[in-house]
Amino acid sequence: MGGLLSSRWGGHTRRRTVGEAYLSVATQELVALPVGAIGSIDWDTESRQSWASVGFHVTALNCGLKRRIELSWQVTPSDGGIDRRRVLLAIVPAALTFGTRWWVRCPVCNRRCGMLYLLTPRDQWQCRVCARLGYFTKRLSRTGRLTHRAETLVRHRLGAEWTPYSSPPTRPKGMHRRTYRRLVKTLQRIEEKRDRVFLLGSARLLSRIPASGGSRLGPPPIDVVGDGTRNADVAHRARAKPRS
Repeated sequence: MGGLLSSRWGGHTRRRTVGEAYLSVATQELVALPVGAIGSIDWDTESRQSWASVGFHVTALNCGLKRRIELSWQVTPSDGGIDRRRVLLAIVPAALTFGTRWWVRCPVCNRRCGMLYLLTPRDQWQCRVCARLGYFTKRLSRTGRLTHRAETLVRHRLGAEWTPYSSPPTRPKGMHRRTYRRLVKTLQRIEEKRDRVFLLGSARLLSRIPASGGSRLGPPPIDVVGDGTRNADVAHRARAKPRS
């Protein structure tokens, strides 16, 4: 049904993810700029070498009720010369119960967005929907998403690398013991949920394998998930099904 090795994927173009965009900028970084600010946004490599830069200029509109930011950059074509490009972004307020939050509107669809992406230097800044970008986690299976969630938790909060079925890393220096115990419990819950999902998926695959007599192995074991209420319902329906 459209999965791996399915004929429905013939000619299907793989959707790019947000991490594959040429440049990306969070709109909250842009709205934090004061009126009249002039400068540039730089992107650095791991060795702290600048490889991309976009200039900005913030101006006020309608007596300060709205703001506008101009982004400018230049592209060097292969045939020589310099191609200068610019785009105007509208910064509009949104009234909330606790104050006002400023948003940047996409220059293509005019919708409020939290991130802007530049696919190539010759393209236009646009939101994720206009750029047709997806998320990396959408390509993962359910067990893969849980594993990625655990790895992200350990890397960002505990500052260490983690592999499945390994012991939790030691407590970082300066972290409160209560916070460390809470993070470890969260990691254990994610691992337990991933194991339950893996066992349930394995049981479904095994139920599709024909036995030696030509019949299937039958439904998965009733207690594979560990959910007593759901398993009892499954067992009740299995017993109540009339024989043909």
